Amino acid sequence: MSWTKKVILLVLMPFLVLGQSIYPDNRIIVLGEASIDIPADKVIFNIQLKFTDSTDVKVAYAKHKSVENSLVNFLKEVGIPNKNINYTLISVGKDISYGGIENTRKTEFGTRQNVSVALEDMKKYAEFMMKLISAGFTDVNVSFTSSKANDFQEVLIQKAIEVARKKAEVMAKTANREIKKIVKVSDTDETGSNFLFNEVTFHTAAYYSVIPGKENSIIEIPQTISKTYSVKVVFALK
Repeated sequence: MSWTKKVILLVLMPFLVLGQSIYPDNRIIVLGEASIDIPADKVIFNIQLKFTDSTDVKVAYAKHKSVENSLVNFLKEVGIPNKNINYTLISVGKDISYGGIENTRKTEFGTRQNVSVALEDMKKYAEFMMKLISAGFTDVNVSFTSSKANDFQEVLIQKAIEVARKKAEVMAKTANREIKKIVKVSDTDETGSNFLFNEVTFHTAAYYSVIPGKENSIIEIPQTISKTYSVKVVFALK
């Protein structure tokens, strides 16, 4: 064999081997998912600030800044630490609509901002809600969360991979094959820390009566947060 032919053969061999290792018949792709329930130990208050004006965006913005300042002072007065407060920047927009018999054009300027406040003592939930309402903040969305939500990531990943392995073993056995090793592990498109929580929403004075009282408060019933993780695992087959 000539020197040139030997070089060509040596160059082609790695590609032939690589092609065999990733050939679809020699692998199986399985999705694995694991979940865990974590006790809720925080209440999150999402406070919406929204203002509109049909004449000038500056008027809507001025109203917004005034209430924003009131909210900052309120949170300081009730002793909420800065680390428990998250917020979005103020968004400003213009809405143009047409209506009426003459299809009259109507322009409205508006602002929007979300402020998130974490309350670490769940027993103070009703008291804090009443203080918010008394201070004039009535567009509030409330949900549960946990300070330990990120402590189980490693456990969830391990469980998800183990679930995928067991599924792969059953599928391979059914096809008269055996799994050899894991070739690749990756997040699925649906992967994420998905929290499922109970939620109570307050928008207007008509809802104030459902706030738990001190006698028999529903907030005393333990709540859990379900955290789910999914992985995509590629196994090589024997």
